[in-house]
Amino acid sequence: MTGSYDLVPPPGVSFATHGSDLGSSLKERVAQLVLSAPWNPYVGVDVRTAGPALAQGLKIDVEGTRSSIHRGAEAALRALVATRKPARMFVPANAYPGFGRTAAATRTPILRYRDAKDLESARRDDVVVITLPGSPVDVDDVGNLFAASVRCHAPVVMDATFALLDAEGAAAVTETARSNGADLIVSASKSLGLAGVRLGLLLGRGQGKETEANPMELDVFQCAVLEALLENGGRAIADRAASVARRQRSLHARLVNALRKSGADVVHDGNAFAVTIRDPAPDEGRYGASGWKGYPRLGLVRLDASEAMTVRMEATR
Repeated sequence: MTGSYDLVPPPGVSFATHGSDLGSSLKERVAQLVLSAPWNPYVGVDVRTAGPALAQGLKIDVEGTRSSIHRGAEAALRALVATRKPARMFVPANAYPGFGRTAAATRTPILRYRDAKDLESARRDDVVVITLPGSPVDVDDVGNLFAASVRCHAPVVMDATFALLDAEGAAAVTETARSNGADLIVSASKSLGLAGVRLGLLLGRGQGKETEANPMELDVFQCAVLEALLENGGRAIADRAASVARRQRSLHARLVNALRKSGADVVHDGNAFAVTIRDPAPDEGRYGASGWKGYPRLGLVRLDASEAMTVRMEATR
């Protein structure tokens, strides 16, 4: 053990995490809470109040929803699937590998769709996962995906992990979920730039029984982080979300500009944490040892909208 717990991705894989750490004052408050809390009993949060409070801190409208907090977005989806027990789970092609882990853990057959037509076989006893925005690319227009799911009467879960949840981003996500009657999952990993904490929020408004959350799912550290974020009316959440959004939008704009100036074919820039370009033969000499993920079958590369990658691409001519 070295005291540094950074998880290093394998070559050609990227986590697209936020590059700015949490401020020391909030970390110190978390440390105080962890030190003052007993570690010998099981711990948990009041899901009736913590979920809505976290959502409201992110400016997400909770009216008409049933909320629960989980150990990250993947755990939130796993809890939903384990509770609903769908016959099949439809997920976007080439999307987050955690969808496959969720299917395996819950023994749910998984089908990967490439556009709205692939959802025509979905049924009311299935579940359709729609990511907003897509990664590495949008598989189809979100409206088309929802329309196809509605025609089949298939329940929809919207994974908005990569959506920026400052006031602007939250309003768009909330309206999309509400107007389509979809369950919504967001993650502190991206919205608050806190991948090392593992906090996920599930807002259920769709079809099916209420998700059964494990009351002991969070540990002392996660409970302390959540409490510190929710103090003073959740001001720390709003401030952190706005800070992450400003930084990511700025880096994203710089990266897109640098790539286009270099002649790169930008095929997807709807995700503020990354930019996808066409490159059938990526190499470390151009992109570095980390900060990018290749999709060989698609001939695409997703680059992190990070300070390091942005500076690297700005220096490329």
